[in-house]
Amino acid sequence: MAFETPAGLVFLEAGDESTTPFGGFVPLVAFLNKTGFLHNLAESSPVLRSSPNANRIYDIICSFFLTTFIDGSRFAHVNRLREDPLLKELFGLVKCINKNLNKKAVNQCEGGESTDGAL
Repeated sequence: MAFETPAGLVFLEAGDESTTPFGGFVPLVAFLNKTGFLHNLAESSPVLRSSPNANRIYDIICSFFLTTFIDGSRFAHVNRLREDPLLKELFGLVKCINKNLNKKAVNQCEGGESTDGAL
């Protein structure tokens, strides 16, 4: 099967070899890319990033989404994603953000205060 992703066309086929732990993300990223869900969410985000050095809102939202999708229950679990360089390419991330930036973005939203690192 072929899937269109931000990294280009990705082909998956059944085989005897194992994939990475995140190999199932290919169909998910193709679906999210086709629907524009994460891009639309980033465009309507109430969080503003004005510094030229700031991470893109899309990168923040995508990193947060991926952390929750892998059943991460704390912001520190985003580090699992940072260890797989293919995810960054598949999802079109400039940078998979760190746990502190994820927490800071949540705190910038009204009523989004998080002090213990839990999602």
